[in-house]
Amino acid sequence: MGNCGVISSASIICFLDSFLEVLNEPNAPQVRKDGFIFMVLSALPWCGKELQAREGQNFERIMNTIDSYIRNRDKTHLEILRVWRVDKPHPQEDMIDSLWKQILKMCKDEWDDNGFIPRPYLAFEGLLAEAVRQPVPRFTLPPHEPHMNYPKPHIVFRLFDTEDCTETDGCLLPSSDSIVRFLVEENLYQIFMTYYRERKECANKLLSYVNKDRVPLFHMVVEVMFGSMTRLPDAPMIDIAYATIFIELCKLQPSNMPQVLALATELLFERLDAMSKPSVDRFVSWFGHHLSNFQFRWSWDEWADCLNQDLESPKPSFIREVLEKCRRLCYHQRIVETVPQDFEPLVPAEPVIRFKYRQDDDDEMSENPAAACSRKLEYAIRSKATQEEILDILRDVPKPSQYDENDEDLDYNPNALDVFMQTLMFLASKTFTHSFSGIFYCELFYEYFSNEIYEYF
Repeated sequence: MGNCGVISSASIICFLDSFLEVLNEPNAPQVRKDGFIFMVLSALPWCGKELQAREGQNFERIMNTIDSYIRNRDKTHLEILRVWRVDKPHPQEDMIDSLWKQILKMCKDEWDDNGFIPRPYLAFEGLLAEAVRQPVPRFTLPPHEPHMNYPKPHIVFRLFDTEDCTETDGCLLPSSDSIVRFLVEENLYQIFMTYYRERKECANKLLSYVNKDRVPLFHMVVEVMFGSMTRLPDAPMIDIAYATIFIELCKLQPSNMPQVLALATELLFERLDAMSKPSVDRFVSWFGHHLSNFQFRWSWDEWADCLNQDLESPKPSFIREVLEKCRRLCYHQRIVETVPQDFEPLVPAEPVIRFKYRQDDDDEMSENPAAACSRKLEYAIRSKATQEEILDILRDVPKPSQYDENDEDLDYNPNALDVFMQTLMFLASKTFTHSFSGIFYCELFYEYFSNEIYEYF
């Protein structure tokens, strides 16, 4: 509105000054100051040129105030927010430091944004110059309260180099100190945050980004999403959101997106030695889920070199955890058939189901009344018996020896609870889908055993 001649530049300066008043609050936490400083910084690419031209002295004062705060800002907390422990190949910068560096470069380049900020008012520049400019009211900061939430600081995630992007996208990756990098990443992140609950729409919006032909879109989308996924201390969205949207992106762009995603996975794997453990855990969760949706196909032979390392080192541990994640999403034999034989030391052990009431080689178990009741219960559940029929079977389970079988005051039979749970879990272990019995007998479970479920577990 200031660029269009609706609002006066002097009132915009006054408006921005009201945000900077947070720096004078004696007891304001740094996260509050960072939040308002970031608001001012994110506005400067849009209006900085106009403010510098019309309010040069006041604009310089604002820039100096911001520079002084950033130079003296406490950054000790940033160490625990680093995704990697080293600054190679990409320096890990705080979000405010990174944006400030980009704005300084933009100011040096005479506020050139390379056309990434839409400015339709330029076509009416002569007409708008004669417009009467109106003042905007001064903004009053709400006082700090302990319950207030402010934007959390984070490290700007960098993954790709310039040479990584020419093959698939055909465009050069903007430099890390370019304001274009901030504008595109911020736009993509806001699209992701707005539509992530609808994976199909989110993928479509990301791939339909307005400047998609001017930037390496596939690489920047992948970098933004991985940056969000590995952000510390907490990712903005649940793990499944990233996995499902990546799958949709691969479906919409099968010739490019899988290739870029594979490159990103390779780069993350190569840098595992310096990666923080929470970020590695999220990488494991995403990669295992991703493989399960693509028939567990991967170029495992390219990672065979890590087998010569200590099996407890980061790379072998990562592969072992991924295979364990995959096993939980399919079955053990599928994993054995998928990975090369050299990876056998990293393949998770085959799970063995031990059913307490089905020991065929145990003569005592074959004569156990509880085992007989368990077999009846198993047949009844498979036959989709009614709750009353299940209750009749459970009433035949003998009580523990320390209880009087004729004690009518006893609320429940612990042995019956054990038989019911063991049999139900045994049947559930034989299917990949949720057994109907888990829901069908939920009411029965609480009706019959009441609060003793807590004692059992």
